[in-house]
Amino acid sequence: MGFIIRLLAVLRHHLPPISCVCVLLVLAGPLAAQGVGRSVVEFQAKGEQLLVEITLNAEALLAGLDPQDVAQGGDGGSTHYARLRRLPSSELEPLLHAHVAEWKSAMKIDANGPVDLSYEGARIPVVGNSSMPRLSRVLLVGTLPSGATELRLTWPAGFGSVVLRQTGVDAPYTGLLAGGETSPAIPLRGGAGMGPREAAETFFRQGVARVWQDEGQLLALALALVFLTLWVRPVLTQFTALALGVLLAQPLGLSRLLGFGDQAYWLAVAGAVVILATWNLIGSRAGALRLGAVFLTGAVLGLGLSHELIRLGVPPLHVVPALLAYSGGVLLAMASVAGLALAIMTVLLPDAPRLRGRISTVASLMLAGLGLYWVVLPVLPL
Repeated sequence: MGFIIRLLAVLRHHLPPISCVCVLLVLAGPLAAQGVGRSVVEFQAKGEQLLVEITLNAEALLAGLDPQDVAQGGDGGSTHYARLRRLPSSELEPLLHAHVAEWKSAMKIDANGPVDLSYEGARIPVVGNSSMPRLSRVLLVGTLPSGATELRLTWPAGFGSVVLRQTGVDAPYTGLLAGGETSPAIPLRGGAGMGPREAAETFFRQGVARVWQDEGQLLALALALVFLTLWVRPVLTQFTALALGVLLAQPLGLSRLLGFGDQAYWLAVAGAVVILATWNLIGSRAGALRLGAVFLTGAVLGLGLSHELIRLGVPPLHVVPALLAYSGGVLLAMASVAGLALAIMTVLLPDAPRLRGRISTVASLMLAGLGLYWVVLPVLPL
């Protein structure tokens, strides 16, 4: 009796940790069952092909049951499910193939157009303990539409939730979809798993690099703003108008309310270079009309950059940091070139306004001619 009293006294002091352990042990079963029962969809783009591998309880799919309910003993005593659990993989695979051929149409995938998936095979484990669910892997393959940059997947209703996981890319997407729910737009090149800081840093670098990747249209545009007067204040005012146009137009482009193809974009930018450079020959004030023209040029530039962002693939959870960083990188690189040109003119010709005016005239003529060449280049018989 004394031993029992001493034991109870010891247990009384350790009751909180013991209670926690007991609670964890009680919860461990349902939590483990939920992990076993949940289906997983892994996908990746390889060239023009989309590979989709689904890990799921094939018997529950064939019996029309929720796999998570089955994992927790909620099969309702289904004799059909019990019979399927006892089938060897060689007999279960044809049944699964026939069912998936119809069921996959409910799993809609949109990648700038619908993706039609074909059944390529399944890996089904051998029968072990027939009272425990076994997880099979089904491989589906589809052809991506031309120009596909992102993907949305709709998981069929009535088959529980699914873990959607992207593979084969940097910063892949991972998320949870309920039955009937559609995923956000997932960039096929990766990046959906970036944090806001990673997205901003990555897209800022890409924005800076973008200025040097074309034939020089953006550099010519920056210089066309400089050679209006070769004074700091007008250049800053024009770049402010340009930046406002870019930042206000980019959301419209990303939402696809406005937009155009790459060729039309570059023709518009080259045309703006012609107009602004020619303007430099007949005026030297950054008045309201000039600022309005620069603002519209910035809007065209913003739509073009948003089209490029869509092609690159914007992280769905960090659209704003990616957009601001990308446009900021482009504008900063353009402003750096403009500032360098302005600094050179100021250092070399500090007290020669007439000579600086002549240099502005010659430079504007060259920029206008270069812009005109870019405009007519697509129609030249080469």
